Amino acid sequence: MSLRFRVVNYLLFTNGVLVYYLLPYFFGVFSDEHQIGANQLSLLMSADMAGGALAALAARYWLSKWHWHGVFIPATIVAVAANVASIYATTATEFMVCRALAGLASGSLMAFAYACLGGAENADKEFSLALGVQTAVGALLLTFTPNLLERWGGDALFVILALLSLLPWLLLTSLPKQNPVKEAAEKQVGLPLSNIAALCSIMIYMTALTAIWVVAEQVAGDLGFSTKLIGLALSASLLFSFLGAVAPALVLEKVGRFQLITFSYSALALALLLVEQSAVPLLFAVGLCLYNFFYSFTMPMQMAWFSAFDASGRTVVLVSLAQGVGASLGPSLGVYLFSHYGATAVFVCCFMLLILSFGLIYTANKAHPDQAK
Repeated sequence: MSLRFRVVNYLLFTNGVLVYYLLPYFFGVFSDEHQIGANQLSLLMSADMAGGALAALAARYWLSKWHWHGVFIPATIVAVAANVASIYATTATEFMVCRALAGLASGSLMAFAYACLGGAENADKEFSLALGVQTAVGALLLTFTPNLLERWGGDALFVILALLSLLPWLLLTSLPKQNPVKEAAEKQVGLPLSNIAALCSIMIYMTALTAIWVVAEQVAGDLGFSTKLIGLALSASLLFSFLGAVAPALVLEKVGRFQLITFSYSALALALLLVEQSAVPLLFAVGLCLYNFFYSFTMPMQMAWFSAFDASGRTVVLVSLAQGVGASLGPSLGVYLFSHYGATAVFVCCFMLLILSFGLIYTANKAHPDQAK
């Protein structure tokens, strides 16, 4: 895999979910700057992820049939246009349309990365490094976002997303014109119940963790932490997210995949407890750092687990679908519970969802124990 090929795939993988990292600030922009009510806000916070989930579902059918450059170019144009249009939107409906289109476009572009990285010889390593790049860019965004918002307002976020959407175009020639892996390479046809259980586990996992992330800034604010301290805690936690993302590439040869996933779920439960119970800034930051480390630690292994079923990318792209559905439900769930019942209800609900998610991935692992190695 050449350096240019890696870079374009890492960029596509990164751009597909950058909005997720900015959700805590989008919450403030839409509610404070644009005065959007709680009910509309809960739907708006999920619009990007819903578009991405729809794109992932569609990609399962066109990845091995359509000309890749013929999809890449219009999808990039839509991604840029939707982010620019968000600057001029004023109502909740206009924002929802713009954000859903942006998510649809970026999700379509992200499908290329899933197919290419999933077909690599060492998919665990490639997904781990790609997620590391993604979290590093997310950390940089969170570091500078408070200053950007203070100086230019929420429109600055849309401008940044539009510019980042253009970057992969510079390396378009490095992307294959057709899927390099043919349909015949699939190891199995259809989806067995164990795979569906694993996808549901990933969906629930993303629902729980995005519900926490979207209200993190509000929880810290209610605890009386300063804006600068909150921004520092969020960006510092993403440094740990970067470390968690690259860690599987270093330790998977020594420890089995499922053992690492089990440990990760346990650590996430502890992190949620720390964040929810912390009235001290240091403990809140520690909990948030643990949360981001193990959140990212699990994801490359989930992706690699599915890539082993189909080198063409048509199966592993369903991970993006499951993540997208979960990331669509999570913000709505988090905003609703926080607005109506407070922070404790968010954490209790997410703790229960993590238990359910682990039960499903445990069931899937029993059916395919070879995939956990």
